[in-house]
Amino acid sequence: MSLDRTVKPRLLLASLLAPLAVLHAAERPNILLILADDLGWLDLACYGMLGGYNTCWKEDPFYRRLPAGRPKRAYAPGAFYSTDGFGDYTLDFLEEGHEGGINTPLIVPWPAGLRTKAGAITREAGHITDFMPTVLELAGAPYPQEREGPKVLPAEGVSLMPVLKGGQLPSRQIFMEHEGNRAVREGRWKLVALKDKPWELYDLGTDPTEMSNLAARETDLVTRLAQAWEAWAQRCSVRGKIENVRVRTEGTAKE
Repeated sequence: MSLDRTVKPRLLLASLLAPLAVLHAAERPNILLILADDLGWLDLACYGMLGGYNTCWKEDPFYRRLPAGRPKRAYAPGAFYSTDGFGDYTLDFLEEGHEGGINTPLIVPWPAGLRTKAGAITREAGHITDFMPTVLELAGAPYPQEREGPKVLPAEGVSLMPVLKGGQLPSRQIFMEHEGNRAVREGRWKLVALKDKPWELYDLGTDPTEMSNLAARETDLVTRLAQAWEAWAQRCSVRGKIENVRVRTEGTAKE
């Protein structure tokens, strides 16, 4: 039996969760699922269709049935947009570091282990680098110090177990980089920049959609966070990768 790619993830999720729903709490297996998706529009639309990323939505029969305006813009605004592209965010591209492209839901069903109320929602900021420390803590496994001789960089993330037990994560800085776009978050503050563009500063506590750039007002904070990002980029060899990509791109353009 062949299934459309848009259907497979939903059936997979249903097949994973359905057995847990019919068991009593004492009988439920100690299984933790981590469900995360950037929800790019292609996840919900036209994987497998002809025409390429930027044109295949035109072939999608569901798209043609949507009313004009915001629903259509949210469903098919472009190949790299997230599906929250209702115009509430300044930038929605998934490849960039602004909230419209990186802010994504995380669902954790764990019948035998969660210590929160059913259906509880936390506003704690996590990162994909937190998955490994979480799994290692659950498994009681140590993080490797070396691999076949060379030392391994320390894990950048933290365990999410405090949140799963109803608590909070420790204060920290979260660093990001993708295709030269960069960002660092510290509490409610977020420093973010597009590739080769100056830093922007936002207070996510009062401005979650990043409408008011405070970089010119909070110059000391911008300097401190930018220096922290550069130190992280150097430690994790991110800066070198960015420079290499730029050199290859420029070299290709000259040819």
